[in-house]
Amino acid sequence: MIFWPHCAILACMKAPRSSFALHERQYKERGFTAQRRYPNESLLQFLAAHFFSRSPAGRMRTRILELGCGSGANLWMLAREGFDTYGVDASPTALRLCRKMLAAWKVSAHVSRADMRTQMFPGSSFDAIVDVVSIQHTTLSEHAKIYAAVFAISGAGAHPFVKHAQKC
Repeated sequence: MIFWPHCAILACMKAPRSSFALHERQYKERGFTAQRRYPNESLLQFLAAHFFSRSPAGRMRTRILELGCGSGANLWMLAREGFDTYGVDASPTALRLCRKMLAAWKVSAHVSRADMRTQMFPGSSFDAIVDVVSIQHTTLSEHAKIYAAVFAISGAGAHPFVKHAQKC
């Protein structure tokens, strides 16, 4: 079992309505400006603490999944650093933008449309599963489904990373 220490922040969260339609509309209307273009700083610190010391060959064997990858602001960096990189998002528009972002940086990643609340990549396991301000946009009752799906694909000794917005 993996302990996600950042889950304590759930106490301050309001249960939102489904945010899929909102995010899809934002990506359609605003394109890349709907999200930042560069990686989250806290994610960089997490990666430095757990993975940056690995050799290039070790990084290629390190599987990292980003939940709610959006337009690829974190994904391109993970791929550029040499990790076996995966990203899922429910928004088709965000995924189109993500693929453009990856192409602009001349890197590749496994990008697919998926619902975080369901089993993603059955039979697979990941060394790290990261969430940068995505799970917080689901209802509190959906968190249990999401974490169950995440635990099912977390490899032995996997490192989770969860980042929520600082204002509640």
